[in-house]
Amino acid sequence: MVVLVLLHIPFIFFDELNFLSVILVRIIAASRAYQIIAAQDEISQGKQDAGRLLDEAAKLEASDRAQAISTYEEVIQSYPDTRASREAKRAIEILQRMPVVK
Repeated sequence: MVVLVLLHIPFIFFDELNFLSVILVRIIAASRAYQIIAAQDEISQGKQDAGRLLDEAAKLEASDRAQAISTYEEVIQSYPDTRASREAKRAIEILQRMPVVK
């Protein structure tokens, strides 16, 4: 935002360029807004992917514990420092403490 204001300052002194400065600032603001929205979409997509993997691992817990742990480890590796990775770590700890039923 500060950059946008600083870009506008030189044009304030020249009335004939004032219209162009407004257009320039709006173009820059629109491109920055687009960058922010694109970044949010990437974050949202990552959350969806992590959630899908967590669901898949939860389904595998009853039938194939080793594969479930492997899927949880994939979540931890792919999405570090997220709520999904913390949930995966807890699930692995619980699965490792549970006795193997044959």
